[in-house]
Amino acid sequence: MDKCTILLENSRSELLSTEVEHGLSLLIEINEDKMLFDLGSTGLFYSNANLMNINLSSVKTVILSHSHYDHCSGLLSFLNKQTIQKLYVGSGFFKPKYALNNSTITYLGCGFDRQYIEKKNIEINEIKNINKINEDLYLVTNFKQHYNHEQIPTRFVHGTLDNLTKDNFVDEIVLVKKRKSGLTLIVGCAHRGILSIIKSVNSYFEKNIDTVIGGIHLKDVSDERLTLTKDELIKLGIKKTFLCHCSGEKITKLLKEDNIIEANNVATGDIILL
Repeated sequence: MDKCTILLENSRSELLSTEVEHGLSLLIEINEDKMLFDLGSTGLFYSNANLMNINLSSVKTVILSHSHYDHCSGLLSFLNKQTIQKLYVGSGFFKPKYALNNSTITYLGCGFDRQYIEKKNIEINEIKNINKINEDLYLVTNFKQHYNHEQIPTRFVHGTLDNLTKDNFVDEIVLVKKRKSGLTLIVGCAHRGILSIIKSVNSYFEKNIDTVIGGIHLKDVSDERLTLTKDELIKLGIKKTFLCHCSGEKITKLLKEDNIIEANNVATGDIILL
């Protein structure tokens, strides 16, 4: 049975023994294959897996949606426990990331560099457009900007401390699962804009996305943007959402009010059938 298990996100579901932090980690199981999509900030996802009677020893593939610490730094803890064979990242993943607030700069990066991964003899796969993992799974990046209201905050920057530039999150990648009736999109934060990502991904496939899982970074946006997003998700034919992490509660509440899209709140410990 194909499924997505939320090993970690900001809040707990009904399995109250799990530990949570600001971050995201999903276990994707397709047939007999297991892969991790993001690993959170620390190693909490691993202990949560144990609480859910999930053995991660057979995981040999890790996908990192972008190089912010809350999605990637858990890899350091994971590689202290076991090894993996393949790491999938986007273009420019290893460029350090920061937050710029007036005269204060805060490191937001993954906590490791390319040399660290190479010394572990892990194959680094850098996604440029679209990459087929198997018959049903694809990784996609290089999203076009389709909506003017989906602007990336200027406080996100990357580079070296003496040469910081605006971070347009070209390293952001998403996972797409093909189904008979449509496509399922699994996303880490959607910094590039969830609507622009959906439109960009749809252009690669004959079918369109109808299900969205993960974080879509709408927690602190204006009510106007929330309404525009809700209306456009409906126009794009989205039927189900399973939102968490950075999404905020308001967008799911708005979607539930219209009762056109099945909007689900999900948290650490939940399982989504794919």
